[in-house]
Amino acid sequence: MRIGRRTPVRTDRGCCVDGVSDHEIVPDLTLPEAAFVLAHPSSGWRHPRWSTVEVLVGAAALAELYLGERIELDPDGVTLKVRSSAPSGDPVLDEVVARITGSNARSPVEWLGELAPSVTAAVLARLRERGLCEADGPLDVRWTGLDVEKDLRRPTREALTSALRDGDVHASVVVLGTLLAGVGLAGVVASFGTKRQLRRLAKDDWLAVSMRSYEGYLINVALGTTNRVYAPAESVGKRLRGKRMAVCFVLLLIGAGIATVALVEQSRQEANAKALRDQGTPMMADVVSRSDHPQGRYESLVESKLTLVYRYADKPYRTQIACIGTCPAQGDQTRIMVDTSQPRVFLTEWGEFTDVSPRSDMAILAGGALIVVGLIGAVGVLMPETSGPRLLRPRRGS
Repeated sequence: MRIGRRTPVRTDRGCCVDGVSDHEIVPDLTLPEAAFVLAHPSSGWRHPRWSTVEVLVGAAALAELYLGERIELDPDGVTLKVRSSAPSGDPVLDEVVARITGSNARSPVEWLGELAPSVTAAVLARLRERGLCEADGPLDVRWTGLDVEKDLRRPTREALTSALRDGDVHASVVVLGTLLAGVGLAGVVASFGTKRQLRRLAKDDWLAVSMRSYEGYLINVALGTTNRVYAPAESVGKRLRGKRMAVCFVLLLIGAGIATVALVEQSRQEANAKALRDQGTPMMADVVSRSDHPQGRYESLVESKLTLVYRYADKPYRTQIACIGTCPAQGDQTRIMVDTSQPRVFLTEWGEFTDVSPRSDMAILAGGALIVVGLIGAVGVLMPETSGPRLLRPRRGS
């Protein structure tokens, strides 16, 4: 299958593949091959989590067969069954069909556990045979006949954007993007907006749900607890909602903490300023310099700075005061109220307090923003699900 819009046609290879209209991608790769290449960096090398590559390639093989109408889910959507066992000309896919045909009914995640390692090994061997990569260790690759970014990622990104813009969620390139989103790799072929669309598609897609259950299934098999039971979609959804709710709760706590500390600090500063206004020692300070700086492109907004010098208890003090707008001090001197216990702290005659932290207002805003984000996220998590698993049904050919 080429990565593109499905228009099934018979070829001389004897298999039903996709003719490509306006979503064509070069080189001609099957879904499992494209998934394998896209799961690796442009330089090759082994993916740090090899199980991610295996489950992705295995799911891509099942997607290829499903879109080619060779396998299907049973009416209850629980197990896979063969719809057509006719040879396709692709030995990897034909082997998958043969194994499903000769086995008892199994769920998609069980077939991923059974097929993913062997399908991935076969795909890697075929890419090497085609001269697209060379062996660089048992599982590592070095791309030789393929510029991953130019030949695959860029055209896949363009075809994906085009298909989603056209509303063609059944295009094979969208299926590929959905599978990548299911294992957290949508970023290799999708922009920010496109990633959101793919994540929504992957949320309730049966293959994406099966991939999310894959590691839990492998753990159960390794422990010998069961060879059939795996984390169902409902369980996965509950765990994800629990994690998201925990994140929202943490955001609420952090936001409340930041805002509370800032408000307490601001209250303390206002109390100190009031005490200085009532009990401070009055004196005159010399204005030794003044500067005005326009704020950004709005020249009407000006930040003024005054440098004041004064003496208290026979000691000289020099302090800079910043004002939003023009500082009201007139002439060469201005009146201040000094804190006798901290002579560097004073209140100007126009109400500027030297102990005020300019970060308190920003902290209040930041804390409030975190609280709002946490509340919005919690509301989203608590909203009931409105749809069940969605099947990526193939477009029927004419």
